[in-house]
Amino acid sequence: MRGLKTGEVEDLLGMPDAQELYERGQRYHIYFIDPGPKCPSPKENPQALFVRFTAVGIANEFTIRPLQPRSPHGS
Repeated sequence: MRGLKTGEVEDLLGMPDAQELYERGQRYHIYFIDPGPKCPSPKENPQALFVRFTAVGIANEFTIRPLQPRSPHGS
């Protein structure tokens, strides 16, 4: 899937469960593998697929890792 455009990845995986902005216009689409925070019985630190897109919308990295809880102060 590396090299696909944002819409092409969404056609394959559906709309992401979450998105994160990254440096220099890059962004991550996040797809939960385990029940995520919006599910009735969420798993603590659920496994998720992170798809990183370049600033021009090309998929260039795929990582499976746990979703880390955010600090209430953004650090």
